[in-house]
Amino acid sequence: MSSFLDQWNLTFRPYVVDGLPVSGVYKPEKGSIKTVGATLDGLIAQALTGTPGGRPFDPPATTGAAAFPSTGGSGSGGAIKAGDRFEANKAGYIPKASGTQLVAGGDIVIAKVDTPGQTVANWTYQDRGLGSALALKADVTYVDTGLGAKVAQTLTIGVAGLATGGGDLTANRTITVPKASAGDVATGTDDAKAMTPLSAAAAFAGKLDKTTYSATITQQPGEGVAIADDDKNQIIRFTKISIIHPDMTTTRANAVKGALAGARQQPGDGIAFDDENKNRVFGVNKTDIFHPKIAAMSSSIDSLMSGGGGGSSGPVRDAQWDDIQMVAEIVALLMYGQSLSRGVYSQPPLSVTTYAYILMFAGGMRPDQAGGTTASQFGSFVQAYESAFSNYGETPVMGCLLMIAQLLRDENGLDLAAMGQYLLGSALGESGKSASDLSNGGSYFPRLVNAVTYGPANAATLGRTFAPGVVGFEHGQTDVHDVTSPSTYQTLVEAIRSDLESTVAGVQGFTRRLPMVMSQTASHIIYGKTPDIALRQLQMCTPNSLFGFIGPDYPYSRYIDGLHFDNMGSMQFGARMGLFIKRWLYDGHKIAPFTPTVERNGTSIIARFPVESSRKVKLKVWPSVVHYGATVVNASNVDIPVTAVVPVGVSAVKISTGSTIVATNKLRLGFIGDSTLGKTGVSDDEPLRFDPTGFNLSVERWAPICEIPVT
Repeated sequence: MSSFLDQWNLTFRPYVVDGLPVSGVYKPEKGSIKTVGATLDGLIAQALTGTPGGRPFDPPATTGAAAFPSTGGSGSGGAIKAGDRFEANKAGYIPKASGTQLVAGGDIVIAKVDTPGQTVANWTYQDRGLGSALALKADVTYVDTGLGAKVAQTLTIGVAGLATGGGDLTANRTITVPKASAGDVATGTDDAKAMTPLSAAAAFAGKLDKTTYSATITQQPGEGVAIADDDKNQIIRFTKISIIHPDMTTTRANAVKGALAGARQQPGDGIAFDDENKNRVFGVNKTDIFHPKIAAMSSSIDSLMSGGGGGSSGPVRDAQWDDIQMVAEIVALLMYGQSLSRGVYSQPPLSVTTYAYILMFAGGMRPDQAGGTTASQFGSFVQAYESAFSNYGETPVMGCLLMIAQLLRDENGLDLAAMGQYLLGSALGESGKSASDLSNGGSYFPRLVNAVTYGPANAATLGRTFAPGVVGFEHGQTDVHDVTSPSTYQTLVEAIRSDLESTVAGVQGFTRRLPMVMSQTASHIIYGKTPDIALRQLQMCTPNSLFGFIGPDYPYSRYIDGLHFDNMGSMQFGARMGLFIKRWLYDGHKIAPFTPTVERNGTSIIARFPVESSRKVKLKVWPSVVHYGATVVNASNVDIPVTAVVPVGVSAVKISTGSTIVATNKLRLGFIGDSTLGKTGVSDDEPLRFDPTGFNLSVERWAPICEIPVT
């Protein structure tokens, strides 16, 4: 999914998909070919200019020991693969065709082939001081990196403001700022000299130390009353409606400025007001006012109207979830799955601010990418933030944890920092891996084991209790591509959860049920498959199971390939997961999938969605998605053309066709979509916004990819 070759093969794919004209013997779409060209252009630019960063290595300090890196690559067991980049930690020596090359800290070497060894022709050297890539060949003349610290004589030093002088660097240059005399200050006509404390004191001698003044009060017809000093300078003026004084003017201006700085217009959502940390404190649009106190009042009123009684402020806690509540002082979100769970292409990272109450392992949000030993990756906690590594960026983890913290503060009045409690996050999956690859006994499950093994020990050093509270699972693309059977997929995913639960019991000495929250993959379109894996993911999340359904992954913004999240999409997806976790594992209310019940009515189907009290169904138009992603088929899965989709009442949508609907027909949502993802355009109008850092992101419930028989 992430290589140029994959994109080339996708555009010029040889397989034939019935009904898909850009496959088989047909010519590829020009738009797809342009995408391949853009990718190739980017790769060429990267090769010419070099890309900062790489895996750390220590070049030998002597010429006799000069060597390239021999381990620490991206392959199995640290084997070096073609394209692996290494960044020198310090000065040292590497081989070249004749003799050795001195490298400086920060210089880069890149493997040109798999297992390059110490063969000079198998490596490329980038001198970061010069900013150019130099091939290690016999005809290359290496330039002393010390030149990077020198400047060309053709450069010039310019001046601005009151300064004079400057010029090119062929000679020493002096910058002069002329000084004003006391006479210049007193005259007040020269605008090309700087005033110093000495000249100011001389000019105002005998005036600044004056302790008493005489004042003149004058009436100004139509302009109120003015008070002036003995030099007839107005000090203050009073009118019927205002007081004119420099301090008052400044105060008024600052108040307006502060209000405007804290206010921001949200297209379609009114105006929001932020505090100095960009946390939303108040919002208003045409129909609603958003504030924690108002939200609490509205929730209580909704509860009273629905018979909940005065003591309820939302859905009733379900006692069956009491044993999985997030009650430890350090609770962990262990994100697992494929590339979307790891932040592939979600660059640049957005969540770069640290918070005292959000932690990660010492190796980073993806601790395995830090290199070194397992103990160095997992052996302690640090304050969390998202970072870039190769083509990795923002994971969903920070969005998830910040959303939980926001809801605890706004809904429950809990300040985690003041309470000395923490949320821990870690992205432990691997790009492009199937459920089988991620299972116990594979290469990646040990990352989960490391997290639940080192976590309690690290917490104990802080005098805190620890619980691996929940596994977040964003997965399915590879199994869609590989056409894994739905039953096999379910068995594998269930085993991942239960095997980790058993591991936790062995580490902590007691059994605690471990919930897993999962999304639904919408990738069947790009692979030309049916959404069998997506349907099974929805089916697994039954009301009483330990699998929670946070919703489909199609609503969140994407990278240019249409498949991976971009940085904002990754954060917003994480926020939606955080909302689900807060409701289930703190409030004791497991949110059901936004799946409709259906009934037939002549030539139409009425789909009723499970909207919460005071909410309604909302329709969104996605580019290239017809009829909001709704289709109707008969018992033989033959399409019955849809003619219109419109909202009906508060919670329903009417899907109209040209044929009488019978009991053997089926409504499908999300089986169709755009060129990459299955999509529906149906959601609720959840007013809650994820806004800890001023991004103001929505967290609606979206209709899943589903198939519902008509009754």
